[in-house]
Amino acid sequence: MSVRNIERAFNALHSQHNEEAALADPAQARVQQAQTEADRLRSLSTSMTTADVIERILLHYAERDYFRLLELPAPEADVLGNVTWQGTALEVSKAYRRLSVLVHPDKNPGEDARKAFEALNEAHRVLKDADTRDTLLKEHLDAALGRRWGREARATLEERVALNAAQAQEAAALRKQEVRGGLWRLR
Repeated sequence: MSVRNIERAFNALHSQHNEEAALADPAQARVQQAQTEADRLRSLSTSMTTADVIERILLHYAERDYFRLLELPAPEADVLGNVTWQGTALEVSKAYRRLSVLVHPDKNPGEDARKAFEALNEAHRVLKDADTRDTLLKEHLDAALGRRWGREARATLEERVALNAAQAQEAAALRKQEVRGGLWRLR
């Protein structure tokens, strides 16, 4: 059974449970339905329709997550607690062009398509400009640290020992580079 089919079966079972809960408390049901829809949009992959792409863009725009909006890798935290991002201006432009063709208002009439296109333009502008990108990366530091710590927390004891040794070596190398002034990092 494919992963997509498993997701569909899980979503069907989850929606049935939500319908039962709706009978008990309609207000709670509306909140759960909105959350379920948001989760569905976050998990969609390449088999999205144009309407799904527009909804996903607007969802990530509301969260001010320009990286996920453009389907780019998220910023990460290094062992010193600095935020880093491996994306390039070329990758930002390619992602922008690929998505803007899908949601362009000339091809998709409607207010949501126009808003999604404007969100794409803003994300492209922010991630291409070094100063605004640096500010955005600083805002994403806590989330990057949380992802890093989460991966470390899920590791087994043996993996943690190896991870700690590798981190100590990486931290020493990063400190040397910072002293030399050859490494660009955000603090």
